[in-house]
Amino acid sequence: MKYCLLFFVLLYFNSAVFSQCSPTVIFKDDFGTGTSPYGPPLPNGVTAYQYNATGSVFDGQYSIRKTAAPLDGSQIFPSWFTGSDHSGNNGYMMVINASYNTGKFYETKIDNLCSGTSIKFSAWIANLLRLGTPDPLDPDVKFEIKSAASGTVLGSYTTGKISRYSTFTWEQYGFNIVLPPGETSVILTMYNNQVGGYGNDLVLDDIEFSICGAETKPFLTGTYLGGNTVCSNNNIFINGNVTKQVYNNPVYQWQSSTDSINWININGANQQNYTINNATPADSKWYRLLIAEPTSINLPNCRTTSLPVKLAVYDQKPVTISNESPYCIGDTLKLVNQFPALTYNWAGPNSLNSTDSIITKFPASFSDSGIYTLKTITDGGCVTTGNTKVIIKPNKLSVSLPDTTTLLCDNATITFTANNPFITNWQWSTGATTPSLTVATDGTYWVKVSDDACKASDTTTVRTNRTPVVNLGSDTTICTDENILLDVTDVVATSYLWQDGDNKPVKNIINQGYYQVTLSNECGVAIGGFSVTVANCLNQVFVPTAFTPNNDNKNDILKARAYFPITDFSFTIYNRWGQKIFSTANLFTGWDGTLNGNPAPAGTYIWYLSYKRKNVPYKQKGSTVLIR
Repeated sequence: MKYCLLFFVLLYFNSAVFSQCSPTVIFKDDFGTGTSPYGPPLPNGVTAYQYNATGSVFDGQYSIRKTAAPLDGSQIFPSWFTGSDHSGNNGYMMVINASYNTGKFYETKIDNLCSGTSIKFSAWIANLLRLGTPDPLDPDVKFEIKSAASGTVLGSYTTGKISRYSTFTWEQYGFNIVLPPGETSVILTMYNNQVGGYGNDLVLDDIEFSICGAETKPFLTGTYLGGNTVCSNNNIFINGNVTKQVYNNPVYQWQSSTDSINWININGANQQNYTINNATPADSKWYRLLIAEPTSINLPNCRTTSLPVKLAVYDQKPVTISNESPYCIGDTLKLVNQFPALTYNWAGPNSLNSTDSIITKFPASFSDSGIYTLKTITDGGCVTTGNTKVIIKPNKLSVSLPDTTTLLCDNATITFTANNPFITNWQWSTGATTPSLTVATDGTYWVKVSDDACKASDTTTVRTNRTPVVNLGSDTTICTDENILLDVTDVVATSYLWQDGDNKPVKNIINQGYYQVTLSNECGVAIGGFSVTVANCLNQVFVPTAFTPNNDNKNDILKARAYFPITDFSFTIYNRWGQKIFSTANLFTGWDGTLNGNPAPAGTYIWYLSYKRKNVPYKQKGSTVLIR
């Protein structure tokens, strides 16, 4: 009688691919995944087929790969699809070229089951043969569940010929049985049910063994907008939603988890539904419902386990508005809540009603003054209201620095003042923080002033210069037919004017007289004069009364000049302290204005010379001015 009933059940399930149930998967083999294009062989005893890692899979062989194509460079069989795994995670599948004999494709053992439990054995299978190819045989797979204790076949199912398609197609096959009394362990086997090996090529993936239990899909009520979030201190109802019951005397147990992996029982939560009163963030967890017979509720392989539902509980976030009030008239008014929200609802002056996250008004006007109220809804639907006061002030500040560039001559200074009875803060470009600033150097100067709301600023420029200087030195004497160059160049002078109308900075003097020059620029004028005496130098050795050793090749060397033959010449120069600084016995050698290799200071120097003219000794003494 038992066997007849079993046969009936199997025929019923063959009417579709397999009967539907609400499964709790307790075993699944998806053949894994990895970076390599092929996976390792199956453990010993799982299959009767020979493992082929990379080559073409021939009759009686299998491979664990991401596609059916060979990996050793050879071509895939023309009638085969390349294919890809069913799991969709770029993982592996079991590629099989069935042998001529009935053989075991796959086998595994499941322990710790409960008698009377409805179980399901299924797998995803794809025919590797393309529609229209000449290979005559299509795969036919037999599923079998045997008692691990006695070897008795408890149930079996055959797929029949698996259809060919024009594109690679996965289909799920399997069947259900109720585990007889006394059976707690079973062996699941998949066989080749086709005769012959011409064709008969397939792939397997996602082999599953499941408990067919009650149908339950828990859902939350009392959450924000029907989702999975809620504000703290609200009551949450988790409806077990059991729509189909398969247990004679069902018991229930709710569990919670912080990671949806590790679960713990909730004490006292033993009804179809579960209520959380005055929820707090600590209740933010995953929840699931277990259903089983009384003696099986703690046995994972003998109970129904619902899909988990996630609950997130949030505390209220205060409305804290960033407000830089008071604002100056014409500035940008900006109000920002410091905590992000799901929705915003502003109300304020001028009939303001806005759902923007930020309130910005430019330019701010006096009518924008007043109280601004913000109502927010944050995560979980938490509603919070807050307000802030905005004050708009008139700008009474003024500051005015010179519009044009200020000229400072001859180390003069100028004081800029930025004063106003309403100013409370000053910041000058120099770093000064006083109402006034005195400057004496070139540059651009700015000042920024403010009170508690308004600001003002201004900028001005300063330029410095000096009055030119005339430096002609002391009056001098030159010999007849000699000349002297007077150079009054000054880098700051913009014009030159000699008494004779000449406007060049350098003048060549050959005649006796008084020479006057005027230098001028934007700061003023400088006037200087110089007397030149022309002497008959034929009866004495001539020594200039001044020289200018400035390396311009003009009057740079102080030396004596004789206009008649002389012998026994000696020329010595002393400074004003009587220190000898130069001496020569060569009429054509002179002093270059240096002392110990360094420029000698400007001033008057005493000289002595001696010589013989027609064997009659002569001596001369005089002074010369060194001009720099």
